Amino acid sequence: MKKYSNIIKNILLLIILFVFITNVKISFAELDIQLDSAGFMGEEGMTYQEIYYKISYIGLHFTEQRGGKFGTSFEVEVIIYDEDNRIIDTRELKHSAISDTDDPSYNNRKSALGQISFMLSPNNTYKVIGMVKETDTDTKGYNELVIDIREFDESQFQLSDIEFAGMILADTTGKITPLIKNGLRFFPMPNRTFGENKQWIYIYYEVYNPLAKEGTYKMEYTIYYENGSIAKAYPTRKLRKIGKLGGYVQNLNVANLISGNYILDVKVTNLEEEISTSIQSIFYIKQKPILKESLLDDLEDEEIPLMIEQIKYIANKEEMDMFDNLETIAEKRNALEYFWQLRDHNPKIAGNEALLVFRQRIEYVDETYTTPSREGWKTARGRIFIKYGSPEEIEDHPAELEARAYQVWKYFVSGGRKFIFADRYGSGKYDLIYCNDDSEQSVPNWKKIIFPGVSDSEIEFD
Repeated sequence: MKKYSNIIKNILLLIILFVFITNVKISFAELDIQLDSAGFMGEEGMTYQEIYYKISYIGLHFTEQRGGKFGTSFEVEVIIYDEDNRIIDTRELKHSAISDTDDPSYNNRKSALGQISFMLSPNNTYKVIGMVKETDTDTKGYNELVIDIREFDESQFQLSDIEFAGMILADTTGKITPLIKNGLRFFPMPNRTFGENKQWIYIYYEVYNPLAKEGTYKMEYTIYYENGSIAKAYPTRKLRKIGKLGGYVQNLNVANLISGNYILDVKVTNLEEEISTSIQSIFYIKQKPILKESLLDDLEDEEIPLMIEQIKYIANKEEMDMFDNLETIAEKRNALEYFWQLRDHNPKIAGNEALLVFRQRIEYVDETYTTPSREGWKTARGRIFIKYGSPEEIEDHPAELEARAYQVWKYFVSGGRKFIFADRYGSGKYDLIYCNDDSEQSVPNWKKIIFPGVSDSEIEFD
């Protein structure tokens, strides 16, 4: 609970910071420039602050060049202002863009990435201005962000800021460029927006360990909703320490997160010294909108919680945790839409086959397995039917003098699964007592449930 409390305390500050980071104040609307920043330990008490930018090719003017190619050039300038609006530093980079065509429909899908770094004094707030200008046309773009510079203490176990990227790859070219460091090539995501065609978040961060002893770190990655509740927790990793300063890369799948704001928490534990440190950063998820008609238009608001309860048989834990953390019916309806969209293997075809099959199974088990005290979808047989579908073979064994009624369900296609259900009390309520794999838990001494008066040596069961 202490960790959750700390996360919640940091959320408001992170959201305010993110408003600054993503707030585009356009003076020149022709070109789009996105900005982001991350801080790392510098020299002599300074902070090494990296500024990342992305320039969309939308609005650029490609003209014919030699060799039948088309191209243009532009200049990026980044200016750092202090709180008194004085210029602290400024840097410029020139870019050129080459294409096989001047067709905007092709070129507009491309962009240029870059990074400019500064040594800045910690515990200060700076304004970063990013400007882009096309060389031949004077077409311009503008953006700004406000950054609070962290202080790093060489005597403390600490983490750097988190650098968000669309991709991080090993680089073997040996080149020295701003987007290559520690043998890695970075493709920054300055808007920190993932989802749609980018279902993986790539992050880079550094661990500063003054002790520099050999050993192991434990890395924990957790994504939180804005209210501080957990949206997704990833498996813990253990990695070798890399001296006093080590850079670490991690990719995180976010395919099952719905659109919204999230907090990424990175926690590193020094196992030998039993000390931990963590860092949090905010990011966005923007999933592809559902283009066809809503799948759940026929579902009344009061039926939304019922479907959420029913899908627990086919949803994973992370998805159910997500539903538990949603408050309004509108949020839950939207999450259900996305849940079924992920399971639509033929999105170009009208309807959703997975949802149709699910509803058919619910209808069947309610008609077939409902008892006076329980709806069919809540029964053991109903649950297995919803989860795995109709069995290829059912052995139905009515009650006998020395045996209770039981059924054997066999699935030959889906891994050869076998389930045995028994009517323990002669009430028509069948309980699951045996499964031949680890997908379901078997009851100890399950054979004695069916044959209570028969000795073990006399029970023969296929």
